[in-house]
Amino acid sequence: MFLVTDIYYLCRGLVQTFYHLFKPSVTLQYPARRWEMPERWRGVTRLVVDETTGKGKCVGCYLCARMCPSQAIEINTLEGPDHEKEVESFEVDISRCIFCGLCAEACPKGAIMLSTDYELAVYDRSGMIYEQEVLQQGPVIKRYTK
Repeated sequence: MFLVTDIYYLCRGLVQTFYHLFKPSVTLQYPARRWEMPERWRGVTRLVVDETTGKGKCVGCYLCARMCPSQAIEINTLEGPDHEKEVESFEVDISRCIFCGLCAEACPKGAIMLSTDYELAVYDRSGMIYEQEVLQQGPVIKRYTK
């Protein structure tokens, strides 16, 4: 009697196996293929560059640094020729960032946005600190292929 029930369950399992064998796969073959992130995805912080002047929109008001709950943003400013602030350095420590988006909401000039980049792995912890140029151009993401 046990032999009949064993064969029954074996056949039932084989039917399920063949049923799923010819269905399209559900998983994505990462890193050969990558997910397209939704428009509102909160990825790596980026600094917006003004297209007409080619300079960053950041005016150095420090609102983003003050609003950041993890204190991941560090800004240094200088006094410019017209006695206006100029941003000397702008750094974001991505290892501390919690991608909450408060910096982008606080910016009065729209100089900060959250991109759809989500691949942040690096071999060295110092690579997690993005300086102004990297934030304006976007981090260089190493694409692995077969």
